[in-house]
Amino acid sequence: MNKTTQTMYQQRLARVCDYIVHHLHEELTLQFLCKVAAFSEFHFHRIFSANMGMSVHRFVQLNKLKQACFQLAFEPDIRIIDIAFEPGFNNPETFTRAFKREFSQTPSQFRAQPKWQDWHQRFTFEQFREGTKNMNVNVVQFAETNIAYLSHIGAHDKVFETASKFISWRKAM
Repeated sequence: MNKTTQTMYQQRLARVCDYIVHHLHEELTLQFLCKVAAFSEFHFHRIFSANMGMSVHRFVQLNKLKQACFQLAFEPDIRIIDIAFEPGFNNPETFTRAFKREFSQTPSQFRAQPKWQDWHQRFTFEQFREGTKNMNVNVVQFAETNIAYLSHIGAHDKVFETASKFISWRKAM
């Protein structure tokens, strides 16, 4: 495959990955995602699997579970059953089985004590980012506000541990 074709494929796959991440609550059929990528079904599935190291279905499920992880860790007021139904799992048992199979923790265990390092390893697959995202940036002016911040210094896979410390500190205030 020549460099121009490879770049075009990467851009198409990045478009699909971006679409998936931003439309997790919608039905994401292979037929529709092929249209987003402008590939035939067979070609799309083959190219996606070869470049991402997983099937489209697995990529979608991992991103749904990733979203659930953030809700479990950072939104304690949302019930686990609501988190299970939100990304489209048919029932809480299916969600719990998928979650435990992926993270070796139940959603309740993850909420109580997330294992961020294990979690981070699940999401190190490559996504193509070379100039494929067009971001609309709006500068917004607002009144002066007091803020708190915590710098994270260290390995990127430990950033969620730092975030958890910050959240615990904030709750104690």
